[in-house]
Amino acid sequence: MNSPSIKRSLIILTMISAGLAVALYWPQLIEAQTNQKPYGTANQLSQHGITWTFSQPTEYGQFANGDYWVTGPVTITAISPASVLSGTRTINGSMINPSPAHGTAQGYDSAMYGGYGPDFDAALNVARPNGQALSAANPLIAPPGSSLVSSISLPEAGGRVQLKTAAILTVLAAPAPAGSFRPPYTGSDKTIRFNTSQLNRARLAHLAPVAETPSLAEVERFFERPWIDHVPNWMGGYHHPEENMPNYGREIATEVGIGALMLHLDFTPQEKETLLVRYVQLGIDLYGVAINGGEENWPPNGGHSSGRKWPIVFAGLMLADAAMQHIGPGDGSGTVMFGEDGQTFYVTQADIDRTPDPDLRGCYLEEYQASDLGLPEWGIVHSDNPSADNKAWCAVYRQCCTANAWAGFVLAAHIMEAKDLWDHDALFDYQDRYMTLEAPGDWTRCWDDFTEAMWDTYRDDYGLVWPGLQLQGAPGDEVIRLTWTLSGTLPVTSTWSISYYSQTVPIMINNLISPTRAYPLTGLTNYAWYTITLNAVLDNTPFLTDTLKLMPTDRLVYLPVIMK
Repeated sequence: MNSPSIKRSLIILTMISAGLAVALYWPQLIEAQTNQKPYGTANQLSQHGITWTFSQPTEYGQFANGDYWVTGPVTITAISPASVLSGTRTINGSMINPSPAHGTAQGYDSAMYGGYGPDFDAALNVARPNGQALSAANPLIAPPGSSLVSSISLPEAGGRVQLKTAAILTVLAAPAPAGSFRPPYTGSDKTIRFNTSQLNRARLAHLAPVAETPSLAEVERFFERPWIDHVPNWMGGYHHPEENMPNYGREIATEVGIGALMLHLDFTPQEKETLLVRYVQLGIDLYGVAINGGEENWPPNGGHSSGRKWPIVFAGLMLADAAMQHIGPGDGSGTVMFGEDGQTFYVTQADIDRTPDPDLRGCYLEEYQASDLGLPEWGIVHSDNPSADNKAWCAVYRQCCTANAWAGFVLAAHIMEAKDLWDHDALFDYQDRYMTLEAPGDWTRCWDDFTEAMWDTYRDDYGLVWPGLQLQGAPGDEVIRLTWTLSGTLPVTSTWSISYYSQTVPIMINNLISPTRAYPLTGLTNYAWYTITLNAVLDNTPFLTDTLKLMPTDRLVYLPVIMK
């Protein structure tokens, strides 16, 4: 029995870097989750228009996101709508523990992939055991350690999306504790590792909504149903159920970004809870895909593979799971590929020297020059085939389908101070560059108005904006000790110049090498204001600058003697 002190409406508040109060602990939420109605038994369970019928009353319950579990083994005598032959086409298939290792092979619908198929494997369709209709005489026996993914096909064969919806029934060896997150639908390990009581809600900000903010209910619906995403690369779009998730990576990334930002708005913890649970479940599922053979499911390829990394990192942050937090760089240098990482990079000498061979549909070729060294850039398949890069801003897929959908989750990562965890700075600097160069309000800048409004309102509050230079100084006796920080990298041939003056002609210090990040100005006059300007210079032209005013002093300083 919980004590009255635990049942009290207790909120402990803390202040995060943006100066915002967030709830550290919310006992009502945890109490509600741990006091859920006890599990029971049922002959049938239904979700998202799909019904599973059992041979006898079966022990069941629900995970935190509403998906069902049963204890097994369980004998299933019917799945409705049934998987049947419609002419020569098999529809409404089900798979157990669908694996990315199967590649494009699947058992949901024999019309999948249109003219690019067939990759239908009847043996993977467990809704037709022995190739026959499911029945009491021909049942499906699902052992513990099974995720049964059942689907409803769309009526028309050969469409770019072939499935209408899908639902997951998880078969466990023992009941799941109340508040449990569902284990991933891929892989045979159905260990219950995470519970809503572990969620660190203190990591969520409480930012003021912007004018274009959607309703929570609208965004909750984005993540209500499971995102089935185990088929790799662009062909995966065919098996993305249209009532569960978007088909294309641009829209996937956009919804991921919207959900991420909504969780940082000034709603109460209770109001955020449904979205939070569903979003974390998405991250767990995507991580399951990645570690069960899907390391190359989301390679850089046009607009197809964006948006899968942030839900994984976010789930890791919220659940304090190091493996998800440190999923690693997705540019080919890590274990798992992610489209947005594989497409962003800093221009190197090798990129400048390379002979490009890009897709020039709707564009022209522009090659990298020496002055581009260190520039955060984008390439359609860069980590796999950098010769396809094209510096021209009109490069195919640059504006239509990639960075115009990334701003939401990039900003969310900034808000949660997760840039280092992401481990691919080029994405962040390129997103800053992209948002600066694209016209505000244009769909090529941002696919979603809410996301664009959030970026324009809050991006400047979180770290340096590329190309960002921040000059700082510490005054002393006849000296000012300068230090500076930089967002991004500099061309190796660039240099630093410093100019400073009080009431006389500026004194210039030139040709400091690019790695320099500190310099003392000595021989100064105490109690005189000095204006100091730092420039990054390339080919005798300044391209980054910052200025401040300081006063040297021989006294212990308690109050600021710095003016920006």
